[in-house]
Amino acid sequence: MQNIPSNHGAVRSPDLAVWLQSEAPDNSMQHRFLCRSLRRAIRQELTPKQAQYITMYYMQGMNTTQIGDAVGVSRFTVARTIQRGRARLRRVLDYSLEFPDDD
Repeated sequence: MQNIPSNHGAVRSPDLAVWLQSEAPDNSMQHRFLCRSLRRAIRQELTPKQAQYITMYYMQGMNTTQIGDAVGVSRFTVARTIQRGRARLRRVLDYSLEFPDDD
């Protein structure tokens, strides 16, 4: 456990993490909106291979070698496909995401 110096003596990092979390604003609505938008973008904007590899990589925790072995392609093909899919998602989400107002 790491101690973090402060004006009030040393603060243990887990205590700081708990405090920061308790003082953070509630962003659950924005988080749900982002998750829905990401799932929709994966379904609608990616090629079937990009969606499959990104799902295996991020949601199932597989590495590129494991994905390549599972689908019968090289890990380099998997990495390149994931890279292109991420770039496409980034472009789509950059232009389409607008968080709802807090009003």
